[in-house]
Amino acid sequence: MRWWRPVPVSVLVVVLLVLIFISWGLFLFFYENWTASFFSLTRILSAADTDVHPSDTHPHAFNIHPHITNILSHTINITATDIAPRNNQANTADIPTNSTNTQAYGSPNTTTTTTTTTTTFPSSRVPQGAPSDAASDEECAEQYQGEGPMRRVVLWTPFWHSWDGWKGMIRDHGALREGRCATWRCEFLWGPNVTTAQVQEADAVMFFSLDVLMRPLPPRLPHALWIWLELEAPIISQMATPLWNQLESVGVFFNLTMSYHHLNPITALAGELVPLSTPQHCPISSTFYLDTSSPTYTSYSHHMHKFSHWLRENGVAVDGRLRDERDRRHGGLIHQPDDNTTLTEPLPEDYNEEGQGNETSLMEDNDFTLTAEEIALATRPRVAAWMASHCHTDSRREDLVTALQGFIAITTVGKCGELKCGENHMDDYCFRWLSASHLFYLSFENALCDDYHTEKLWIPLKYGMVPVVYGGPSYRHTLPFNSYIDVLKFPSAAALANHLLYLATHPAAYLRHLQWRRYWRVRRVLPWCDLCATLHRQTDPVRTTLTQWWTNTATCYEPPPWKQY
Repeated sequence: MRWWRPVPVSVLVVVLLVLIFISWGLFLFFYENWTASFFSLTRILSAADTDVHPSDTHPHAFNIHPHITNILSHTINITATDIAPRNNQANTADIPTNSTNTQAYGSPNTTTTTTTTTTTFPSSRVPQGAPSDAASDEECAEQYQGEGPMRRVVLWTPFWHSWDGWKGMIRDHGALREGRCATWRCEFLWGPNVTTAQVQEADAVMFFSLDVLMRPLPPRLPHALWIWLELEAPIISQMATPLWNQLESVGVFFNLTMSYHHLNPITALAGELVPLSTPQHCPISSTFYLDTSSPTYTSYSHHMHKFSHWLRENGVAVDGRLRDERDRRHGGLIHQPDDNTTLTEPLPEDYNEEGQGNETSLMEDNDFTLTAEEIALATRPRVAAWMASHCHTDSRREDLVTALQGFIAITTVGKCGELKCGENHMDDYCFRWLSASHLFYLSFENALCDDYHTEKLWIPLKYGMVPVVYGGPSYRHTLPFNSYIDVLKFPSAAALANHLLYLATHPAAYLRHLQWRRYWRVRRVLPWCDLCATLHRQTDPVRTTLTQWWTNTATCYEPPPWKQY
């Protein structure tokens, strides 16, 4: 007789389920207790995840950089409390289609759809939020335009010698209501087949500078404002000066000018920072320069005091853990060319501390929460990237890039580089692609002129790269301190390269330049917002001259002679 009997399968299944249940309970118990003192990376958000509009998503982006969307579970032992999670916000809008020849675009009366992603933390404390610049979610500093007439703008000339140029510009920036312009009742008409009757009904006729004489001028009516548009720096816009001079000589004049400069009647900004606390249902009131008296800026300044103290106390330990994390993810930092020479000692890390002061009484403790996004951004494996389509410029930026390449590896993209990406240097997908693996972006303008800050500044900021700026002197009025690195503060290419390499190898110090993202987000400004508002408030036609134009915009500077050492 056998002394054992086979155990029924049903009994084995029940026993197995009980063991699984007990194991899961033990895991949850220990997890709740352990994570209070561990930093848990529950989700990795790379730079390319941040503030990406759904309509911007490239079909191949995630195939090239699969780590952008991976959900990882890895622990870094960093004590972390007291800093607010960052809300990533993106606006979406429906884009109407246009006809083939005569094309029109209006702003339908629809509301903005908003998506918010919140990064959570395994901490018993409730993180502080950024201060609100608005009174409440029910109150707005400015209201959307209500009932009123629709203003019509006829874009009479091509844009950069092509009608398709307008198509892209209006498609991307012409939905004023969805783009949260307070004054939005404007429509745009363009194309080679715009009729005289349509021009007679227009409130404004716009001429792009270089194309102003590519077709006969339309009939001029007393009520219609003629607008001169120029988005480039004087080194480029002076090419159109003879055209304007020719028109003035025969009695043709313009009422208004529109450009990037704050002294123009109509400004066309390439970007701006919007506080994260701005209510989603409110229009955005663009200010040319950053409001340093706002609660958001004040809170940011206090935060930077605390961060500086935390960095002094904990920087060495955090650097080591972040470097280990970068090694785990990427296998190390790629920072030097093969023929690199020895670099000098790094500059002090607080070289760009303007506006911070020495207040230490604001600090309540030494522990900070590093967000999952910040960890991902600080541990990227490559140092710097540069993308450009004009290879010989007035600023001689190409010489500076060449000098820097003697010390650090720079990924160069576009007509002036080794790699190709997208249709042109303004392709957002290319910036997302670069931001997935690069710490810095060389935001070098083609001319050093006041207020001349192009997409080369704003798109890298949007996607989480620290901009290394080379342009006019007004960055400090446009961006919060420590959000960028100014080339002109360094005596040589070697000193600049050394500082970038110092930050790349000290990721905790690098995070100083990303703290602004806890308080603002980048908004690619719609250039038509100010135009539409001007047309609705303009009553008496005025007259501008070529001399006034140059007085307002032609403040530029000679590039410095770059020394390698």
